[in-house]
Amino acid sequence: DKMAVSFRVFASARRSFASLAAADDVSKLAGSEVALKMMAAPITGDAVMSGVGMVTAVGSGVQGISVNDYVVSKAAMGSFRPVVKVSSKDLVVVPQDLPAEYASLLSAPATAALLLRGLKAGEVVVQSGGCSLIGQALVQLARLKGITTVSIVQPTTEEEEMVDLLKSLGGDVVVPTEHAQSHKFKALLSDLPKPSLAVAYAPALDDPALARKVTAATSVSQLRVAMDDASALDRTQLKVTAAVTGLASCVVSHGPLAKEVAGAKALDEAAALSDAEAVAEVCAAFKANKLFLWLEKYPPADFEYASALAKDPMPGFRKMILDFEETTNTFAA
Repeated sequence: DKMAVSFRVFASARRSFASLAAADDVSKLAGSEVALKMMAAPITGDAVMSGVGMVTAVGSGVQGISVNDYVVSKAAMGSFRPVVKVSSKDLVVVPQDLPAEYASLLSAPATAALLLRGLKAGEVVVQSGGCSLIGQALVQLARLKGITTVSIVQPTTEEEEMVDLLKSLGGDVVVPTEHAQSHKFKALLSDLPKPSLAVAYAPALDDPALARKVTAATSVSQLRVAMDDASALDRTQLKVTAAVTGLASCVVSHGPLAKEVAGAKALDEAAALSDAEAVAEVCAAFKANKLFLWLEKYPPADFEYASALAKDPMPGFRKMILDFEETTNTFAA
């Protein structure tokens, strides 16, 4: 049976399909190519498509992938379009009973599963960016393993909603950014075992070069100059990221500026799709209704509108999904 996923449905104004690129010509395929009918794709500000599709044809040299298989891509597939042809080496077959909207986001929870591998019940993981897809999945998968999570939610108009959501999903300690800088938060951490893992989220900043300036600072005066020139939000984000990285000896980072986080290993989400064990663990959790992600779906007619929302500096925490088979907006309940 298909996994039960409930949605609230909202009326959607019809808009032009012109913002979607033309379908690829899949009448002829190279030996290693696969033709896909797209099913769902995350909408991002950079207008580059990834996601899940159904195989409609395969090249003569393709092995392990068959017509009617559902597959996700480990590599970007260019502009958003309903039919694509891609290299078979970039594809991973996923279960057909996994909802397309979740399959399109599989790399994030698979990454969370990899992060928790080797940790045992009773250990502690602290993370900023608890609102991210990786953060949401990490809280839920950790709960299944008996691992304690401490999550910080960055400021936004939906901050309170996300704090409540993460708590309802099994987060042990969930706090907004403002609280994470308080003495009470430090006291709370002191009552827990030392974290085995710190996961630092490095969001985009108002000043794209600021993280690099802070990392490159070799003196207190240089650091002060860099921070004095930053916006209040940027300063807060950097302080929280730095605080999280100092809480554990094992530190990883993700987000737009992941590579700029000093002392942390930047995550490669696409690489997690190559780990069959992580993918299987996540798919099983989805199908058992033990893993959920906060999202909203848009039909192709609303692609231009949704893309504009994705480019907003504070778009909210619901991940926007282009559902190629939808005709109305749907929001995860």
